[in-house]
Amino acid sequence: PAGVGRSRLLDACLLEAKTLGFTVMRATASGARASFATARDLTEHLLEALPSHSVSAASPELFRQSSPPPAAGSGLRPQLRDFRDPSWDREQLQQAIVRFWGGVGRNQPLVIAVDDVHRIDQASAAVLAYLLDTTRHGGVFLLLSAASDEKASAALQALSRRCVHLTVEALTRDQTHRLLGSLFGDVPYLDLLAREVHDVSL
Repeated sequence: PAGVGRSRLLDACLLEAKTLGFTVMRATASGARASFATARDLTEHLLEALPSHSVSAASPELFRQSSPPPAAGSGLRPQLRDFRDPSWDREQLQQAIVRFWGGVGRNQPLVIAVDDVHRIDQASAAVLAYLLDTTRHGGVFLLLSAASDEKASAALQALSRRCVHLTVEALTRDQTHRLLGSLFGDVPYLDLLAREVHDVSL
């Protein structure tokens, strides 16, 4: 449900993933009506994490053609084409995005995170579903957070059927005490503070 720290938990998972050597892609589904809006945000995030010389080799159709193309070592990145371009065939675009992401995942472990995925546009949800169906044994890990008190869209239901559901349980009083102790040390009134924090968080 809203307010329990889903976004904070997602960020903590991504921080740990980075320390383990994963390349991280993150986006928040905005509820935008534009097709492929979340997929584009994720791709932009991935481009920021990749060396510029390694970008356009996979799925070159995703990028605008410049003349002359950026020279190797120039630090200039090719620009993504507009995913809303009506000349795109939706299925071809979906496959090109998954091919690009999956190609990165074959060379380095990749975490793709989407917060508020209950608000994702249908085209981006189709990209994620296709990714799950085609790279189950690849180096790609998908992490999604959704509000349990929101009505599930058809897009979210399609993703949900492909995912393992993790329930975040409330901390016990002892766990709350240990958490606060790890932050503040053995300070006076820690017991009282832990009890008060635990009581108001139930």
